[in-house]
Amino acid sequence: MEKKYSCCITPEEAGYTVKQVLIHKWKLGTGQIKKAKFRENGILVNGERVTVRYRLQAGDRLEVLLEDKNQASSHLIPVKGTIKVIYEDEDILVVEKPAGIVCHPSAGHYCDSMANLLVGYFAAKGEGYVVRLAGRLDRGTSGLLLYAKHAPALTELERQRTDGRMGKTYYAVLTGCPSNPEGDISEPIGEDPAVPMKQRVCSPEEGGAAARTHYEIVWRASDESCSLARVTIATGRTHQIRVHMSWLGFPLVGDALYGGMIQPGLERQALHAYRLSFEHPVTGKRMCLTCDLPKDMTELLINKTVLQK
Repeated sequence: MEKKYSCCITPEEAGYTVKQVLIHKWKLGTGQIKKAKFRENGILVNGERVTVRYRLQAGDRLEVLLEDKNQASSHLIPVKGTIKVIYEDEDILVVEKPAGIVCHPSAGHYCDSMANLLVGYFAAKGEGYVVRLAGRLDRGTSGLLLYAKHAPALTELERQRTDGRMGKTYYAVLTGCPSNPEGDISEPIGEDPAVPMKQRVCSPEEGGAAARTHYEIVWRASDESCSLARVTIATGRTHQIRVHMSWLGFPLVGDALYGGMIQPGLERQALHAYRLSFEHPVTGKRMCLTCDLPKDMTELLINKTVLQK
């Protein structure tokens, strides 16, 4: 799908070079600017092709072609399926991922990932976007996923993930109830050499990377067999919430890998990314999107005796 930025140069911007405007106003990276330079009609001022060293005047119309019409995720197999769209515009897409679906194709999941479904979704609308995921969720985790529809949007969203402007909040059902209703966990996380695909709390000398998790217990079962925690993470380590809550002694219900209580009717760890906040990568508007707890987690709480606030 073709993506183009355009603007009229203000008196305050007069005298700046094209490159300065692209970097400071539109926050484009040097790689994106370089690609635009070599596209036919990639960088235009008043309809004429110019170099990035061209000095702009007030009233000039600057246009930059960021992506060509035919650019798309051609390596992905489009698959028809149901996509629950939470928000969409010409720059971003936010969807709710069900549990049990991987984000990207992998061994054994070459055509049943969220990426395949999104390519099929765009194809059905006659659009050819590249699938660009800004953050991911484990196969067994449900909730909000944010996608960028073009490279500059992804670059800005990645900046926000790094500098803390992007936030994601989860609901997790824990095995048991922590005595402390709120707390922070700051234990480094690294790979467990004894178990493939598993992570563990370990020292930096053992390969552990800094990780910080905050939890707040919002509901607990009357028999204290489980509790519902609202969880935020300041870092994005693999399996971070699952590892930290297990280390604390309260693994997620359904999480067999980390010692969680197995519950009939729940075929995955009880973890749901229900709230996502960020600044729109183009308009700068602050956005906060949410999605409800899925049916399997809701039924788990209902069936685990009456909950007390």
